[in-house]
Amino acid sequence: MQTPCSTNNYIPPGIFPQWHTASGGCYIKTVITGIDKAWALITEKGPEGIIRDACVGYDAREDCYRMLSLGMLFMLCPGRRSIRGMSEEAHDFYNEQSLYFEHSVLWYLAESMGAGRTGRLIKPSTLRGDHHFFTRGTHKLPLDELAAVYGADPGAFLARGRKLGGTESDIGEVAVELLPMPMVPVVITLWLADDEFPPRCDLFFDSSAEYHAPLDALWATAMLAVKAMM
Repeated sequence: MQTPCSTNNYIPPGIFPQWHTASGGCYIKTVITGIDKAWALITEKGPEGIIRDACVGYDAREDCYRMLSLGMLFMLCPGRRSIRGMSEEAHDFYNEQSLYFEHSVLWYLAESMGAGRTGRLIKPSTLRGDHHFFTRGTHKLPLDELAAVYGADPGAFLARGRKLGGTESDIGEVAVELLPMPMVPVVITLWLADDEFPPRCDLFFDSSAEYHAPLDALWATAMLAVKAMM
């Protein structure tokens, strides 16, 4: 007989589509849910809660949310279930990264609890329920590819970050802080190549990230930030 899990063993939905053992020996069935479910939750939550928790604007006449992502403005309209970039750059970016964008942004609007930053940076592997989610198989972040692009050109790395609305951070040799979601900062560091080691990039979330989206949506958020930098 399966033991019910307490909230202390919470693992965000939409991660592993099978039964698995959590701490304390209980079993959890997580279900991969899709874009339609996220839209439904956004409609159910309503503008007041989303404006408060996700730090976005709202156009009541159009029934659309206005959100800045990576320095670009987007309109997200639950009634039409549509997303559109409000500039040519935003339009092209959405078309290129729609898979990651939809999954990250919609679940952010649906699930954000409005938690403020803690200022404590953490690696994705330390997020609740990770189980190597960010580091294995098809979910591995393409940080090695990003390092190869900028390993000999930190100026270009910083310039790209600024173009995405980011700011320079004082972590590592070179680092930028990006805002894929208004309440979910992502810091990407670049360690330059030397005689002994190749260049390396690392990615960090603020520790409040898990209060804004489920784990798979945070993975999509990280992918969105890395892809935008490349």
